[in-house]
Amino acid sequence: MRLIILWFQVRAQEAFVQGQMDTLPLLRGDARNRACLSHKTAEAELYRLKAEYRKAKRGSGLSSITI
Repeated sequence: MRLIILWFQVRAQEAFVQGQMDTLPLLRGDARNRACLSHKTAEAELYRLKAEYRKAKRGSGLSSITI
């Protein structure tokens, strides 16, 4: 169940980051600077979520391999 939740969170964050990239050329001045900072923060969250997903998918090391 945890993998499904993380998968949806990763996909939602990817869509959010892509939406920010698509609208960035439309902004100018201070609004663009704030959007760039927000975009970098969103990318960092995406990387964190992807790492958490990989860790959950991998399991807990050797104990997940043994039967």
